[in-house]
Amino acid sequence: MSGMVSGLAAARAELVMTEPAIPRRMLHLPYEGQTRLAEALSRDPDGLDLIDAAALVGALFGAVNAAFMTALHRGDPLDRVREAMTRAAALRPASFAGNPGRHLGQAPVKRPHSGR
Repeated sequence: MSGMVSGLAAARAELVMTEPAIPRRMLHLPYEGQTRLAEALSRDPDGLDLIDAAALVGALFGAVNAAFMTALHRGDPLDRVREAMTRAAALRPASFAGNPGRHLGQAPVKRPHSGR
């Protein structure tokens, strides 16, 4: 089975390297998902506005991706890679951590508009 898997991985890698539309789509899919998730979170009238939702989703995706890449780079086994990603997903941005009552589904703290 591992020979078949490695053969599929090699074929997939070759296809990604030779067909320009595939890497473009691979880059576009996560961004599209983040945008759709932020939009969904912002539709809750008592929740986040679109900017806060986009920032929160981006922070989550970035944290998980950075943990994944770091664990892979240092050669961690798969279970440790998963653990690193789970730990990253559990982190909360400082603006949410500093407001313990704030979580999805609760109204954000009102901040003065800077006009910028």
